[in-house]
Amino acid sequence: MTTISGNCLCGAVTYSLSEPPLHVAQCHCTDCQKYSGTGHATNAAFAAQAFTVTGPLTTYTSRADSGKDISRSFCTVCGSPICSVVEALPGMIVVPAGSMQDPSLVTPQLAFFTSRAPKWDKAMDGIPAFPEMPPA
Repeated sequence: MTTISGNCLCGAVTYSLSEPPLHVAQCHCTDCQKYSGTGHATNAAFAAQAFTVTGPLTTYTSRADSGKDISRSFCTVCGSPICSVVEALPGMIVVPAGSMQDPSLVTPQLAFFTSRAPKWDKAMDGIPAFPEMPPA
């Protein structure tokens, strides 16, 4: 397994992941649209113990549609999203693919909340797509 590394826009925050992702998804929920600044976020979930981060972070916590909390961490200097801790995914850390040094190391396996996607942003062809959150 190749170590996955990444950083924020300004380079003040860096991270590495020592294990492969557990899953990778395109999320079209409204929160991910706001978080990513576009029509969806491509996020990779990893075992939390595989994640190492250095640099100044701030965290914002909000309630997801599931009723559980999501804590999103950002670089305090440039505001780039770095990772999220999702209460509904215990023991995992979620990392935006766009923050990775080589985002091609991960490939989306499914898309969800596609009913909320803007008309100009569709799920990737060839992967299962769910109008809301798929069943666990």
